[in-house]
Amino acid sequence: YGCEWGDETGKTDGLGQLGYNGENFLEYDMNAFTWKSLKQQADFMQDKWNNDGSRLPFWKIYFTQTCIECLKKQVVNGKSILKRT
Repeated sequence: YGCEWGDETGKTDGLGQLGYNGENFLEYDMNAFTWKSLKQQADFMQDKWNNDGSRLPFWKIYFTQTCIECLKKQVVNGKSILKRT
């Protein structure tokens, strides 16, 4: 999982994927703010996570706010470090 930020456009996006053995089986739908099963074997996990009243709000806030704020701080810190050398 992670996020993207276009510093020139201001566009942000989140990415949430879970995989095993090189294959993704669950991903976070940024439009619906729910988890989506990519394999039938992960249907139970999708249902469990989407019905967990505490889990969905956490991921929505993480992808739309927390991750973006951390990324912006890292970019600022990275630029200041690069300017020192």
